[in-house]
Amino acid sequence: MHKKIALMWSIGVIITSSLNYAAANLLIIIWGVNIFYYSLMVFILSVMIGTLASNIRKSIIYAYTSMIGGLLIASTIFFAPYIMFVESVERFNITAIVFFSFLAKVLLVSVILYFLGAILGCFLGERVLGETEN
Repeated sequence: MHKKIALMWSIGVIITSSLNYAAANLLIIIWGVNIFYYSLMVFILSVMIGTLASNIRKSIIYAYTSMIGGLLIASTIFFAPYIMFVESVERFNITAIVFFSFLAKVLLVSVILYFLGAILGCFLGERVLGETEN
């Protein structure tokens, strides 16, 4: 029973952080939020993941899994109107090139921030758990 609860908790953390990462990507792509605010959101999100996991390996796996899930969710949300309203193939291709080239640039920043934030969050989580046990 305990393993099922731990599995559900892990899946919940990944899904929640994936939705948050997708929202951050959509904010920067659709609404044109400044890259500084995007970086801040991504870093805080990864620190929260690391704090919740309190294990370096798990926190990095959760962070990158949620990043991949967030990219898939953001791509689906962004391309849904083009697919639903049957736009021309040329317009869809141009939109896809612009979308993925922009996300590739942003992804380079996010990978580093996710890694550093997950490690910092892991150390913070261990520090908090260590003080509550004493």
